[in-house]
Amino acid sequence: MMQLAPCSGAFYFLDISANKSIESQAYSGVYLKYVNISTANTLNNRVCLYRGLPEVARKNGINLHSSWELEVKENDFSDICNLLNTDVHDLTKSYYLTNVCNLPGTWENAQFLCIPIMDTKGKVIGVCGFEVSALLFSLSHKTAIVSYDYICCGILSKKNEKYSGLFAGSQSGGIPLNSEAIVLTLGAPFDTITIGDKGYFGIHQSRNVAGTEYLVMSFLPISEYSQIRQQYLAKLTTLLLVLLLIMVGSCIFFSHKYLVPILNGLKTLKKETTSEDLKKQIPEIEDLFKFLEKKDMEIAATVANLDKKKTALEAELVRVYGDLDLLAKEQKNKMDTDVYIHFITGIETLTPREKEVFGLYYNGYTANQIVEKLGFTKNGLKYHNGNIYSKLGVSSRKQLLQYIALMRSEKESVNSSSKENNINVIKI
Repeated sequence: MMQLAPCSGAFYFLDISANKSIESQAYSGVYLKYVNISTANTLNNRVCLYRGLPEVARKNGINLHSSWELEVKENDFSDICNLLNTDVHDLTKSYYLTNVCNLPGTWENAQFLCIPIMDTKGKVIGVCGFEVSALLFSLSHKTAIVSYDYICCGILSKKNEKYSGLFAGSQSGGIPLNSEAIVLTLGAPFDTITIGDKGYFGIHQSRNVAGTEYLVMSFLPISEYSQIRQQYLAKLTTLLLVLLLIMVGSCIFFSHKYLVPILNGLKTLKKETTSEDLKKQIPEIEDLFKFLEKKDMEIAATVANLDKKKTALEAELVRVYGDLDLLAKEQKNKMDTDVYIHFITGIETLTPREKEVFGLYYNGYTANQIVEKLGFTKNGLKYHNGNIYSKLGVSSRKQLLQYIALMRSEKESVNSSSKENNINVIKI
């Protein structure tokens, strides 16, 4: 069984004792241990009897341990013996992982995985289990990160406000001694662990085993952490300095290649050096002059084209005004003077709303635009149109618009005459 399990020993104790003379409670059984463990593989290690009858050892060719005793005393393994006084309801859930303790008569520390032994009536009559020594644990769980020699891991439990546990580290790293006092302060971002006179930074995860909370931890000596931190800071500082030098060198290079010639060119312009000399000195300035010259030619062509269009539009405007005057005169000759006078005088008889509609017609609004602006229906506009037609003496909107055009023409003629009189007065 010991060869199948990753352990350093195996045992069973029964709640009986052959020695009634001792004061404390004792239990008979067998406790076997491997000796001279040097690797995690224990197949070739010899076995010795740590507790039990010597006849059993002699029959099986097993040596006695140097600290051999016949029976297990309750005070030596209190966590194991407590299971004998525990009520068990479900054997599959009654396993128990003890705290780390010192093996009596040896320098070794170990942790035990125990399970009760029950009779046919369900009564606990003993305990059996496996031993995991601190040495085997450290050999079985070496850290795989070879870059950090001093990183360690451990599994800790708490009893009576004190922590105990098993530790493992790298081949060359220092592993804390299990016999030293452990002070643990959980926090963020790192936990602080003090083992003996040494301090550590670490992180942890909680695991519950058989109702007992254990802390699985990974930690590093504070001195080693500080050294690694200083190394990273030195590397980071060096990298930043290199980047800074590269940036400064790049700025100097590009300024001499591109910026300095441009600044020299501007200084040359201030000294009134001809553009031809400047072009010969700096090719980029020559390209800039060509670009600006091309843009000037395009702008000049655009301005000339706009001037031509402006002249043509002004001539067209003069022609249109002349045609309007002729049309207005012809229209006025065709119209009855009395009717036109009636139209003009009838404007004063319009209501404010009708004057508002008439004003919009005068300003060139269409029927739909008038409806939208004044906010009434088309039938409402028809009603106002009928009143306007009857009061102004017109029969249709076409005739209304003709008189409005005549009014506008006369008004523009009066305004132009006034401007000419003002000009003549200024000339006099």
